[in-house]
Amino acid sequence: MNIRSGNVTDIEKYSQTLKLKMLMLPLKDKSKAYLLKNDERFDYFLVKDGKIQDGCSMSGTPSQVWKYAVNVALNLESKVEEGVCFIEEVYKAFLKYAEGK
Repeated sequence: MNIRSGNVTDIEKYSQTLKLKMLMLPLKDKSKAYLLKNDERFDYFLVKDGKIQDGCSMSGTPSQVWKYAVNVALNLESKVEEGVCFIEEVYKAFLKYAEGK
């Protein structure tokens, strides 16, 4: 499923189709970062004005996926909109993911 030129609705459908847990983070430049993950896959999409502007994905072993996801998340931390607690949002997403297993 190629959604690189899609929109937010496509990301949500993509997440559901591949059974990926999704986290959305608002960024300082008014764009949004979508992080999608399961044990074997991680996807990142940058959305501005409802359209996907950029993205990357990786699949592999659970440890490879976690390592990649952490690197992407650390690069986003300083870009998160003021007033949004990056660590809290990631923690809540991890809890939701763990509860869903």
